Amino acid sequence: MSLSDNPFPNDADRSAIWTMLVPRDIAAYVAADWSMVEDDFVADDFMGINGNRNDNPDGWTISFPICGRPLRRKRFFEG
Repeated sequence: MSLSDNPFPNDADRSAIWTMLVPRDIAAYVAADWSMVEDDFVADDFMGINGNRNDNPDGWTISFPICGRPLRRKRFFEG
């Protein structure tokens, strides 16, 4: 299996999540095209988790309460 192969070919839900988070997200970032992924977010209910470089979830925080701002990706797309 290569790093680009979907590791969940027999699990429809995990496969769909993987596709959303890996190839589609990367393609949108490389193309600098927010419209490719904007429908993946529910702006009114958005919550971004910051892992704070910590593998223990007890140290994670909600750090991005607004969809698209201050996400670096959206700032990059919009220049």
